[in-house]
Amino acid sequence: MADIYSIYITLSAFLAAVALYGIVAKRNILKMVICIEILTCAVNVCILAVGMSPYGVDAFAQSMVVISMAIAACVGALALALVIDVYRIYRTLDTRKLRRLRW
Repeated sequence: MADIYSIYITLSAFLAAVALYGIVAKRNILKMVICIEILTCAVNVCILAVGMSPYGVDAFAQSMVVISMAIAACVGALALALVIDVYRIYRTLDTRKLRRLRW
């Protein structure tokens, strides 16, 4: 049991590290949105790992993950709609070029 728990926590930490690297290092808004979605998946795996017991995964942890997945889907759809709108107006997704438009 402890071995599976450590595998899930390690997977969650790896996904979180990859997502945070993608958010910090990438300059494309679409890639940043995808990395935010990967980060929510890492949080969901961590919640499931914490809710594990010898008899399976706790029902409360499962319900939290299902609600989190629904919210992440809504946030992802809204973010992608905003990305499409930004691309239609400015014809770029590069944050460095969009930052210059601020002033």
